[in-house]
Amino acid sequence: MKIVFVGAKGGVGCTSFALLLGKNLDHSIYVSLNFGRKDASLALNAEAPIYDLYDACNRGADLEECIIKTEKIHLLEGPLLKNRQDLNLEGLKKVLEDLEKTYDHILLDLGPAWKELEEILDPQEVFFLSSSDRAGLYAMDQVKFNHHRWLDIAVFLFTGVSSRQKLLDLLDQEGLSFKEVKTLPRVAIDQDGEVFSYPEEFIKIYTDSDCKEIVESKKGLFTRLLRG
Repeated sequence: MKIVFVGAKGGVGCTSFALLLGKNLDHSIYVSLNFGRKDASLALNAEAPIYDLYDACNRGADLEECIIKTEKIHLLEGPLLKNRQDLNLEGLKKVLEDLEKTYDHILLDLGPAWKELEEILDPQEVFFLSSSDRAGLYAMDQVKFNHHRWLDIAVFLFTGVSSRQKLLDLLDQEGLSFKEVKTLPRVAIDQDGEVFSYPEEFIKIYTDSDCKEIVESKKGLFTRLLRG
């Protein structure tokens, strides 16, 4: 099963959400198609291997030597010094076919929209992520336009939302509409900067209309959840 994640803009939590979802799914691997970053391995304190996705797709490197194996999820990072356009797409198709023989869930982090991959990936689930401000809403609308083939299976996930109703009202005011809108709440920090709020069941966040929150002190939102 392939699950695709697309960030409408930077810094909306696309990688973090993909990793958190993957950690709660059996036999999962996170694949970064967001080149120029190593966010996943850094988030999980995992040492990156010598080879990466580019080496597997373009140079025929042994896939096993490219995969980072952590306790709950495996990682296949993209390169730091290559452009996405340099990736051999036929090589990518072969890599994905090989991964499907081993893993039940392949989580593909596209970062920004990448229209050329629509026909290659053939995902079963798609998440579009953006912020809940006006810029984020219009960025999400552009993603909807760029990836129209995935609209029937897409979930539109807005992060940093303080009020779901205010978001829906803003969408109505701006004349924007999305098939299935889900939200992640804003991180709440106390005066000492030590208290964070986050969804009680992160894995089920996209199936619930409202988020339940609990409070944890002295640990960062994503750091605590990712490192478990």
